[in-house]
Amino acid sequence: MNEWGIRARVILLAVIPTALVAFIMGAYFVTTRIQDLNTNLEVRGLTVAKYLAQTSEFAVLSANNHALVKLVTSARDGDQDILAVAIYNKQNLLLASSGTKALVLALSGKNETPLSLTETEILDGGILIRTPIFSQNNLDPRESLIELSKNHISLIPIGYIAVYFTHQNISLRQYQTIITATIILFLGLILGAILAQNMARNITTPIILLANAVKRIKEGQLNVQIQSNASGELQTLVNGFNSMSDSLFEAREEMQVAIEQATADINSTNTALEEQNVELNIARKEAIASSRVKSEFLANMSHEIRTPMNGVIGFTNLLLKTPLNEKQKLHLQTISNSSAGLLKIIDDILDFSKIEAGKMNMEQRSLNLTNCIDDTLALLAPSAQAKNLEIIGIVYEDVPKNLLGDAGRISQILNNLCANAIKFTEKGTIQVRVMLENQSDSRVRLKFNISDTGIGLNEKQQKILFQAFTQADTTTTRRFGGTGLGLVISKKLIESMKGKIGLDSQENIGSTFWFTLELAKDLNAEPVTAFGFPGKKILFHDANNLSQLATKYLLNQLGTQIETANSIENLELLVTKSKRLEKDIHLIIVGGYAPNNQPLKQLKKIVEKLEIPLVILINSNDHHVIRTFIESGYDEHLSKPLTLNSTYETLSKWLSHGQTSLLLTKNKSKAKLVQKELKILCVDDNDANLRLIQAFVDDFDLKADFVDGGAKAVRKASTYNYDLIFMDIQMPGMDGIAATKEIRILNQHNSSIPIIALTAHAIKGERERIIQSGMDDFLTKPIAQDDLRKNIQKWTKSAVVYKTKTSVEEPTSTNANKNSLSSIDWSLSLKNSNGKEDLAKQMLKMLIQSFEESERNISHFLKNDELGKLIAEVHKIHGATAYCGVPLLKELAYKYESELKQNGITHEAKAINDLFVEEMKSVKEISKEFIS
Repeated sequence: MNEWGIRARVILLAVIPTALVAFIMGAYFVTTRIQDLNTNLEVRGLTVAKYLAQTSEFAVLSANNHALVKLVTSARDGDQDILAVAIYNKQNLLLASSGTKALVLALSGKNETPLSLTETEILDGGILIRTPIFSQNNLDPRESLIELSKNHISLIPIGYIAVYFTHQNISLRQYQTIITATIILFLGLILGAILAQNMARNITTPIILLANAVKRIKEGQLNVQIQSNASGELQTLVNGFNSMSDSLFEAREEMQVAIEQATADINSTNTALEEQNVELNIARKEAIASSRVKSEFLANMSHEIRTPMNGVIGFTNLLLKTPLNEKQKLHLQTISNSSAGLLKIIDDILDFSKIEAGKMNMEQRSLNLTNCIDDTLALLAPSAQAKNLEIIGIVYEDVPKNLLGDAGRISQILNNLCANAIKFTEKGTIQVRVMLENQSDSRVRLKFNISDTGIGLNEKQQKILFQAFTQADTTTTRRFGGTGLGLVISKKLIESMKGKIGLDSQENIGSTFWFTLELAKDLNAEPVTAFGFPGKKILFHDANNLSQLATKYLLNQLGTQIETANSIENLELLVTKSKRLEKDIHLIIVGGYAPNNQPLKQLKKIVEKLEIPLVILINSNDHHVIRTFIESGYDEHLSKPLTLNSTYETLSKWLSHGQTSLLLTKNKSKAKLVQKELKILCVDDNDANLRLIQAFVDDFDLKADFVDGGAKAVRKASTYNYDLIFMDIQMPGMDGIAATKEIRILNQHNSSIPIIALTAHAIKGERERIIQSGMDDFLTKPIAQDDLRKNIQKWTKSAVVYKTKTSVEEPTSTNANKNSLSSIDWSLSLKNSNGKEDLAKQMLKMLIQSFEESERNISHFLKNDELGKLIAEVHKIHGATAYCGVPLLKELAYKYESELKQNGITHEAKAINDLFVEEMKSVKEISKEFIS
């Protein structure tokens, strides 16, 4: 049925209900008519029988058979339904009859007693009715038998009448009724089918027209109109289709016009594209040439900037080693810092250019992440400590030790992110963590977190953070400096190592920069042997909770049994408890406190009695800060940030070794170098650079010649057999590479002499070009004196020592108290001025000259409660005393500054102020005998 069309469905829906209703109604009426005919026949039979019974009463009583015969005969006359009538007496004897003999015999009753009630019997061909004939003596002829019966008058049966009615005529009329109903039903169905067919045609004709029209539209005949006599919704559909057809036709006409126009435009564009392709090909060749020029420009720029910067930084560092007053030292440090900042900007620009050009290649060498983290912390610790920040590093134990990757680039990323954290943090802690995310047999995915407590970033700033030459807030560029390239470079480097970078930050709360790296495992590396101090127990407390957790983790890696306390007082309880239980304590470490802290002093007294080493953790490498602890009696110290290797080496002085194997490359024992008599040649066309190298080399115990050109270097090499040659690359006339080739062919000695390139080029490929040209190694400008010394030792296998010791010695331990310190210690003054008496007098004189203004400022700031300015003024005097032999004034200045920083302007601070001012006067008075 689902496949039938609309016409068939409409006809069925019209005919079936009509036929069903007609059939039901016809059946109902036919059945009712048949029942009525049967009922009428029975009622008529009863009426005839009772009438004959009443009429025949007297004839039966009088035995008038003639009258009875006449009665039954007249009863059949004119009634075709009565086939037989008989009258019987009460003895069931036939008195009179009419009809066939067979039927008359069937009319006789079977009862032996007189019939008293009317009986009806249905036979095959009709209905038989027997009615009794009653008689009564006092019968009133005016009353009928029925009335007599109702009045309960006693009736006496004297016989009965039997009448037989045939069904033949009734059946005929029933058949006539059925035939008539059937004819009417069929006529109704035919009429309904005709009407349904007409209705279906009215519905399907428009639909067929629509289907044909759609087919014509499909064939491309869009201008199709349907003519239909439909009405109602179908006419609305036809009208809508005609409207659609008109719209499609108009749209096609418009599209055809547009296509023709577009074709014309495309032809014109193709012509233009052909011209542009020619231009693009020319532009591509120009771009390639421009890229080559850009690379050459970057190389030249690097060389031209680094060459003079080499002299600036080098001579600045040399000047910093000479006796200077505070102002001069400050100016030189500013020059050094500014120069280092400029080189950092140059490096960032070069790295960014290499990344943009796709020329940044990642090395795959063995690396140890612990070393990367340690190097980063050591490099950035001074800048963090200058702001009184703590920088902490943790590499979790599940991080594999032997990996393959570019250690330099990983360190660069860490340096960038940590330097940013330090730059934008004023107080708190910088934390670096390395953890394992997942690993396979050959690769690992690591996650690095760098968290700070700095200024933080809002959502808007975070969105633009990784764009080139952009900082989160333009005001920070002036406040903190920077090019805005560090994060972009870090992001590109991380992505090149199949990693991701992101951050979680809250403004004014802090930021956590994180990045992931995918690194290969170094399957060929030797396993790292365990090292440390198993079985050694250390008690530890740090005022900084993060520092305490990190340090505890590090000491656990060294195999120690570490127990921490949340305060110095609790640490004292642990010491006392351990000794009471006779448990060994091998070392006590305390960090985060000033040397004059009273609980720390109390702990010191306890551990001295128990003869337990006490080590102080100091968040500084500054000589003067360390000296204050030593002068306060704390001889043993560890400088933050702690690294695994440096902590192991330092603890080795206080703890006997358990497992001492330390298979870290940077700490493998090396054969001790023996000093040889060396002679080297230094070549550079820049006079400032040449004088700087000469200043560096003059401090070494060796001989050296210096020339300013490649040709002169060849002549020198042909005359003397040098042990090593430092060769500048870019020089007028004969450059360093050409000079090297000439030197190599001079004689057998020069064919293998180590030649080290001095280059300001820092772009990718320079090292390879230098090595391929015949040189052995290279140093990038600016050159540090210690790098120069190490390079000489590396290639000559000879120890290089200084002619005079230039490094500042660690101060010797002293337990002298305030009473044993003098106002002026002239021997100390001479020591601070490198033995130069004139400089010592000048430094002391400058200190005395500053007293008058400082004393006036201190009095004013103290009186007006200007704490910040007072601290700055005392700090200035404290700094100046470091270069003069005034130990008592120096200690008072330290105590005064510490008290002001910790507690503000208190009664204790005012008491120290009186002693401080009095000591200034004492120094001024005593100084006359030294500077007169």
